[in-house]
This record gives sequence, structure tokens and C-alpha cells, in this order.
Amino acid sequence: MTLDLEFRGTTVNKQQIRDYFDKMAGERDCWRRRGSPLSRRLKKFLRFLIPADVSVLEIGCATGDITACLAQQNPRIRGIDFSPAMIEVARKKYPNVDLR
Repeated sequence: MTLDLEFRGTTVNKQQIRDYFDKMAGERDCWRRRGSPLSRRLKKFLRFLIPADVSVLEIGCATGDITACLAQQNPRIRGIDFSPAMIEVARKKYPNVDLR
């Protein structure tokens, strides 16, 4: 059984979505830099909001920036992503962070 999804008038399936994000993994950090002021504020807010003594799972961690930022104060954080290529990039950037 495949799950098809209607997106902007086009029907896509799970594999097509994974393929898209795998293809974009190498470019993800470039987009992230463009939004860096917002990204810095978001990281600061999340560090304030999330206590250091709780377990955290970031679903859709992409290339791991937020997971790695939170891991600095919380060793019990894990990031997961649907795209193996995104996780591969994240693991290269942050080898000591739990990314799957």
C-alpha cells in the first residue's frame, strides 16, 4: 500500500517526497544561512524553553542544526529525519550528536 498525498495540485507518494529531500540535502545549509537571524532567535528561544534535564526528540531534524544546538545543554536529545541524505549531512557536521 502506498500513501499518496495531494500537494499543490500534484499527487506525490512517500518515495517521491524522500527523493526530493535527499536531493535537497546538500543545499539545505545554504537556505539555513539565508535565514540565520531567525534561526539564531529560534535556537535561543528553544534553549530557554526546553529544560536541560528532559528527553527531547526532534522530528524532521534535517541537517541537525537545532538538534546540535540543544545537545550543547541537553545530552538527552535525538534528531530523526525521513531523508537518509539529510541525516548523512547532519552526522558529518555533528558526529557526537544522536542523529538517525
